[in-house]
Amino acid sequence: MIRSLSDLDRATAPRRAREEAEVRALGERIGYGRVMQLAEQEWRRAAVANGTPGAELTVGACAGLLVPCPCPTPDANGHCDWCCGTKHVTERVAKAANTSKLRNLTIGSLSR
Repeated sequence: MIRSLSDLDRATAPRRAREEAEVRALGERIGYGRVMQLAEQEWRRAAVANGTPGAELTVGACAGLLVPCPCPTPDANGHCDWCCGTKHVTERVAKAANTSKLRNLTIGSLSR
């Protein structure tokens, strides 16, 4: 019987290990970038089929192309609308976030 998060962690460890091994094997065979592209593609197909297009996770730029986010408007959890909590953005986004005119602008306010 699962009574705590520790119990849940122990109970799901074998399944997680199998899933990780499967993804590792697929990534080694076709490339991890391709795995991410295909996951995004299939997630999008499912989201569209379920009537929730745009709900899928998207694949971003390679880590080597990112710079630290200036996080001009962190929320209560330390996240910001520019980096979504990743603490990294493209140079173009960092430049926009640092523009004094946009410093306090949030992505949410753009849609209002």
